[in-house]
Amino acid sequence: MLLEKVVIGNTVESLFYAIKTDSFIVYNRKRPHLFYRQFPLSIMGDSREPKVISRLLLSLSLIGKVIQFENIENIRITGDVLKLFAENQTYSYQFGQCKIFDPTGVIHENEISHPSAPMYHVIDDFELKNLGRAVKNIPSMNQDDRFVSSIHFYTSNRVDGASFITDCVTDSHLTLDQLQNFEYSDSTIKFVVERYLRSIGVNGTVAGMNKNGTTKYRRPAVKHVKRLVFEEDRNTYKDSEHVKFLAPSLLEIINE
Repeated sequence: MLLEKVVIGNTVESLFYAIKTDSFIVYNRKRPHLFYRQFPLSIMGDSREPKVISRLLLSLSLIGKVIQFENIENIRITGDVLKLFAENQTYSYQFGQCKIFDPTGVIHENEISHPSAPMYHVIDDFELKNLGRAVKNIPSMNQDDRFVSSIHFYTSNRVDGASFITDCVTDSHLTLDQLQNFEYSDSTIKFVVERYLRSIGVNGTVAGMNKNGTTKYRRPAVKHVKRLVFEEDRNTYKDSEHVKFLAPSLLEIINE
Protein backbone atom coordinates (compact mmCIF):
# COMPACT_ATOMS: atom_id res chain seq x y z
CA MET A 1 0.00 0.00 0.00
CA LEU A 2 1.36 3.41 -0.97
CA LEU A 3 0.97 6.31 1.48
CA GLU A 4 1.81 9.72 0.09
CA LYS A 5 2.10 11.36 3.52
CA VAL A 6 2.21 9.61 6.89
CA VAL A 7 2.56 10.83 10.48
CA ILE A 8 3.82 8.66 13.36
CA GLY A 9 2.58 9.91 16.71
CA ASN A 10 0.24 9.50 19.66
CA THR A 11 -0.61 13.01 20.80
CA VAL A 12 -3.26 15.58 20.05
CA GLU A 13 -0.59 17.57 18.19
CA SER A 14 0.25 14.68 15.86
CA LEU A 15 -3.42 13.88 15.19
CA PHE A 16 -4.29 17.51 14.49
CA TYR A 17 -1.26 17.81 12.19
CA ALA A 18 -2.39 14.70 10.27
CA ILE A 19 -5.83 16.23 9.72
CA LYS A 20 -4.41 19.58 8.66
CA THR A 21 -1.94 18.06 6.18
CA ASP A 22 -4.28 15.29 4.93
CA SER A 23 -1.86 12.59 6.11
CA PHE A 24 -2.27 9.05 7.34
CA ILE A 25 -1.56 8.59 11.06
CA VAL A 26 0.23 5.60 12.56
CA TYR A 27 -1.19 5.85 16.07
CA ASN A 28 1.31 4.20 18.42
CA ARG A 29 0.16 5.34 21.86
CA LYS A 30 1.01 3.04 24.77
CA ARG A 31 0.45 5.26 27.80
CA PRO A 32 -3.12 5.97 28.99
CA HIS A 33 -4.95 9.12 28.01
CA LEU A 34 -4.24 11.74 30.66
CA PHE A 35 -7.57 13.02 31.92
CA TYR A 36 -5.88 15.96 33.64
CA ARG A 37 -4.11 17.29 30.55
CA GLN A 38 -5.86 20.43 29.31
CA PHE A 39 -5.20 22.48 26.19
CA PRO A 40 -5.23 26.28 26.00
CA LEU A 41 -8.12 26.21 23.53
CA SER A 42 -11.12 24.06 22.69
CA ILE A 43 -10.73 21.52 19.89
CA MET A 44 -13.86 19.94 18.48
CA GLY A 45 -15.84 21.18 21.47
CA ASP A 46 -13.51 20.13 24.28
CA SER A 47 -10.09 20.91 25.77
CA ARG A 48 -9.42 17.67 27.68
CA GLU A 49 -6.92 15.25 26.16
CA PRO A 50 -9.03 12.03 26.22
CA LYS A 51 -12.04 13.67 24.58
CA VAL A 52 -9.97 15.54 21.99
CA ILE A 53 -7.94 12.44 21.01
CA SER A 54 -11.10 10.35 20.71
CA ARG A 55 -12.78 12.90 18.43
CA LEU A 56 -9.70 13.49 16.27
CA LEU A 57 -9.18 9.73 15.85
CA LEU A 58 -12.84 9.32 14.87
CA SER A 59 -12.55 12.08 12.28
CA LEU A 60 -9.45 10.49 10.76
CA SER A 61 -11.03 7.03 10.87
CA LEU A 62 -14.08 8.21 8.95
CA ILE A 63 -11.86 9.22 6.04
CA GLY A 64 -9.75 6.07 6.27
CA LYS A 65 -6.58 7.76 7.49
CA VAL A 66 -5.84 5.78 10.70
CA ILE A 67 -3.36 2.92 10.83
CA GLN A 68 -3.78 1.40 14.27
CA PHE A 69 -3.40 -2.06 15.78
CA GLU A 70 -4.15 -3.45 19.23
CA ASN A 71 -0.50 -4.00 20.15
CA ILE A 72 2.18 -2.48 17.93
CA GLU A 73 5.37 -4.28 18.94
CA ASN A 74 7.74 -2.56 16.55
CA ILE A 75 7.90 0.15 13.87
CA ARG A 76 10.75 -0.02 11.38
CA ILE A 77 11.58 2.46 8.60
CA THR A 78 14.03 1.56 5.84
CA GLY A 79 14.35 4.08 3.05
CA ASP A 80 10.76 4.85 2.03
CA VAL A 81 9.25 1.65 3.44
CA LEU A 82 7.43 1.53 6.77
CA LYS A 83 6.90 -1.82 8.47
CA LEU A 84 4.63 -2.42 11.46
CA PHE A 85 4.95 -5.55 13.57
CA ALA A 86 1.75 -6.26 15.50
CA GLU A 87 -0.25 -9.29 16.59
CA ASN A 88 2.33 -11.68 15.08
CA GLN A 89 1.84 -10.06 11.69
CA THR A 90 3.95 -7.72 9.55
CA TYR A 91 2.32 -4.85 7.68
CA SER A 92 4.34 -3.00 5.03
CA TYR A 93 3.66 0.43 3.52
CA GLN A 94 5.58 2.52 1.02
CA PHE A 95 5.42 6.27 1.61
CA GLY A 96 6.49 9.58 0.14
CA GLN A 97 7.00 11.65 3.30
CA CYS A 98 6.99 10.50 6.93
CA LYS A 99 6.79 12.96 9.83
CA ILE A 100 7.70 11.50 13.23
CA PHE A 101 6.35 13.25 16.33
CA ASP A 102 7.51 10.60 18.82
CA PRO A 103 10.55 8.47 17.86
CA THR A 104 10.17 6.19 20.90
CA GLY A 105 10.09 2.60 19.71
CA VAL A 106 10.69 3.55 16.07
CA ILE A 107 13.72 1.91 14.39
CA HIS A 108 15.02 4.11 11.57
CA GLU A 109 18.17 5.00 9.66
CA ASN A 110 18.41 8.69 10.59
CA GLU A 111 21.55 9.85 12.37
CA ILE A 112 21.52 11.33 15.87
CA SER A 113 22.44 15.02 15.88
CA HIS A 114 22.19 15.55 19.65
CA PRO A 115 22.25 12.42 21.85
CA SER A 116 20.31 12.36 25.10
CA ALA A 117 19.94 9.68 27.74
CA PRO A 118 16.45 8.14 27.75
CA MET A 119 13.92 9.53 30.20
CA TYR A 120 11.00 7.70 31.74
CA HIS A 121 7.52 9.14 32.20
CA VAL A 122 6.32 7.71 35.52
CA ILE A 123 2.65 7.77 36.51
CA ASP A 124 1.83 6.78 40.12
CA ASP A 125 -1.76 6.16 41.18
CA PHE A 126 -2.91 6.41 44.82
CA GLU A 127 -6.06 5.70 46.81
CA LEU A 128 -7.13 8.40 49.28
CA LYS A 129 -9.09 7.51 52.41
CA ASN A 130 -10.39 9.38 55.47
CA LEU A 131 -11.12 12.50 53.43
CA GLY A 132 -14.87 12.34 53.89
CA ARG A 133 -17.72 12.82 51.47
CA ALA A 134 -17.63 16.61 51.73
CA VAL A 135 -14.29 16.87 49.92
CA LYS A 136 -15.41 17.17 46.32
CA ASN A 137 -12.52 19.17 44.91
CA ILE A 138 -8.80 19.49 45.67
CA PRO A 139 -6.65 21.83 43.56
CA SER A 140 -3.92 20.23 41.48
CA MET A 141 -0.27 20.83 42.21
CA ASN A 142 2.04 21.80 39.34
CA GLN A 143 5.71 22.63 39.72
CA ASP A 144 8.82 22.92 37.58
CA ASP A 145 10.40 19.72 38.81
CA ARG A 146 10.98 16.45 36.94
CA PHE A 147 10.29 14.52 40.17
CA VAL A 148 6.59 14.89 40.99
CA SER A 149 5.95 17.64 38.49
CA SER A 150 2.21 17.42 39.16
CA ILE A 151 -0.45 15.90 41.40
CA HIS A 152 -4.05 15.62 40.24
CA PHE A 153 -7.03 14.53 42.34
CA TYR A 154 -10.08 12.76 40.96
CA THR A 155 -13.15 10.66 41.68
CA SER A 156 -12.71 7.08 40.48
CA ASN A 157 -15.20 4.26 39.97
CA ARG A 158 -13.40 2.33 42.70
CA VAL A 159 -16.05 3.61 45.12
CA ASP A 160 -19.54 2.96 43.76
CA GLY A 161 -21.60 6.12 43.42
CA ALA A 162 -18.88 8.38 44.81
CA SER A 163 -19.14 12.12 44.13
CA PHE A 164 -16.16 13.02 46.30
CA ILE A 165 -12.39 12.78 45.87
CA THR A 166 -11.19 9.18 46.14
CA ASP A 167 -7.84 9.02 44.32
CA CYS A 168 -4.91 10.99 42.98
CA VAL A 169 -2.27 10.54 40.30
CA THR A 170 1.24 12.00 40.04
CA ASP A 171 3.57 12.69 37.10
CA SER A 172 7.36 12.33 37.18
CA HIS A 173 10.08 12.28 34.51
CA LEU A 174 13.07 10.27 35.72
CA THR A 175 16.39 8.96 34.48
CA LEU A 176 17.14 5.24 34.68
CA ASP A 177 19.33 5.79 37.76
CA GLN A 178 16.57 7.73 39.48
CA LEU A 179 14.02 5.08 38.57
CA GLN A 180 16.10 2.53 40.47
CA ASN A 181 16.73 4.81 43.46
CA PHE A 182 14.51 4.63 46.58
CA GLU A 183 14.56 8.44 46.86
CA TYR A 184 12.39 8.52 43.72
CA SER A 185 10.17 5.56 44.60
CA ASP A 186 6.40 5.49 45.05
CA SER A 187 6.99 5.51 48.83
CA THR A 188 8.72 8.87 48.57
CA ILE A 189 5.98 10.23 46.29
CA LYS A 190 3.43 9.14 48.90
CA PHE A 191 5.12 11.47 51.40
CA VAL A 192 5.01 14.28 48.82
CA VAL A 193 1.25 13.81 48.41
CA GLU A 194 0.70 13.76 52.19
CA ARG A 195 2.80 16.91 52.63
CA TYR A 196 0.90 18.71 49.87
CA LEU A 197 -2.47 17.86 51.45
CA ARG A 198 -1.27 19.26 54.78
CA SER A 199 0.11 22.40 53.13
CA ILE A 200 -3.27 23.31 51.60
CA GLY A 201 -5.22 22.47 54.77
CA VAL A 202 -6.97 19.28 53.64
CA ASN A 203 -7.90 17.30 56.73
CA GLY A 204 -9.33 13.85 57.17
CA THR A 205 -12.66 12.98 58.74
CA VAL A 206 -13.59 14.26 62.21
CA ALA A 207 -12.19 12.13 65.03
CA GLY A 208 -13.60 13.96 68.04
CA MET A 209 -12.48 17.00 70.02
CA ASN A 210 -9.12 18.09 71.39
CA LYS A 211 -8.76 19.06 75.06
CA ASN A 212 -8.71 22.73 74.11
CA GLY A 213 -12.11 22.40 72.43
CA THR A 214 -10.94 22.38 68.82
CA THR A 215 -11.99 19.72 66.34
CA LYS A 216 -9.71 16.71 66.01
CA TYR A 217 -9.22 15.26 62.53
CA ARG A 218 -7.83 11.99 61.22
CA ARG A 219 -4.92 12.17 58.82
CA PRO A 220 -5.77 11.50 55.17
CA ALA A 221 -4.60 7.98 54.29
CA VAL A 222 -2.61 7.67 51.05
CA LYS A 223 -2.12 4.17 49.61
CA HIS A 224 -0.11 3.42 46.48
CA VAL A 225 -2.02 1.36 43.91
CA LYS A 226 0.16 1.07 40.81
CA ARG A 227 3.08 2.58 38.92
CA LEU A 228 3.21 2.90 35.13
CA VAL A 229 6.56 3.55 33.44
CA PHE A 230 7.00 4.65 29.82
CA GLU A 231 10.37 5.17 28.14
CA GLU A 232 10.83 8.37 26.14
CA ASP A 233 13.36 8.77 23.34
CA ARG A 234 14.87 12.24 23.92
CA ASN A 235 17.49 12.11 21.14
CA THR A 236 17.45 14.73 18.39
CA TYR A 237 17.72 13.22 14.91
CA LYS A 238 18.76 14.58 11.52
CA ASP A 239 16.06 14.83 8.87
CA SER A 240 16.45 12.84 5.65
CA GLU A 241 14.81 12.92 2.24
CA HIS A 242 11.82 10.84 3.28
CA VAL A 243 11.79 11.09 7.10
CA LYS A 244 11.54 14.26 9.19
CA PHE A 245 11.14 14.81 12.93
CA LEU A 246 8.69 17.37 14.32
CA ALA A 247 7.83 18.71 17.77
CA PRO A 248 5.56 21.74 17.24
CA SER A 249 3.08 22.94 19.82
CA LEU A 250 -0.63 22.86 19.06
CA LEU A 251 -0.72 26.63 18.57
CA GLU A 252 2.23 26.47 16.18
CA ILE A 253 0.41 23.86 14.07
CA ILE A 254 -2.78 25.93 14.01
CA ASN A 255 -0.95 29.15 13.10
CA GLU A 256 1.36 27.56 10.53
